[in-house]
Amino acid sequence: MLAKLSSKSEITIPTAIMDQFPNNEYIVDVTIEDGRIVLTLVRATHADEVRAQVAERGVTEADVADAVKQVRQDSKPEKFFSAFTVRTEAGDEGVVSVRGLPLAKGERIEVKIRRLLRLPTSSNPYPLRGLPYKYDSPFEPAVPAEEWDALK
Repeated sequence: MLAKLSSKSEITIPTAIMDQFPNNEYIVDVTIEDGRIVLTLVRATHADEVRAQVAERGVTEADVADAVKQVRQDSKPEKFFSAFTVRTEAGDEGVVSVRGLPLAKGERIEVKIRRLLRLPTSSNPYPLRGLPYKYDSPFEPAVPAEEWDALK
């Protein structure tokens, strides 16, 4: 039987084939053998069969533990650690010292340095004060209602 591959690389297995498998609680294991795509039905409800499939591929408990460890290392530290904000100034030669944090000796931390931007100060904090202003029609709309895109 032929089955069509969709533009999203999805395939629908014909009903005539799936009718030969009365239990619909399967997942499909996809492998490549001798240049062919092989679909193998695996019952998702039977953990022993899934474990056998995993063992067949050589995945060990250590592999799973390593994968979990890697994911935890790649995750954002904010999910696993509390954060403290301390504002201080850099000393001679760019040295920064922070004291009084609730940390134990040897505890691992991550340090991020952010510079605070300083806006230029003006001699006149109110540059528009004293300038003439005029409101021709303060209660009229700035644009005629028929030109509003929202009303179309």
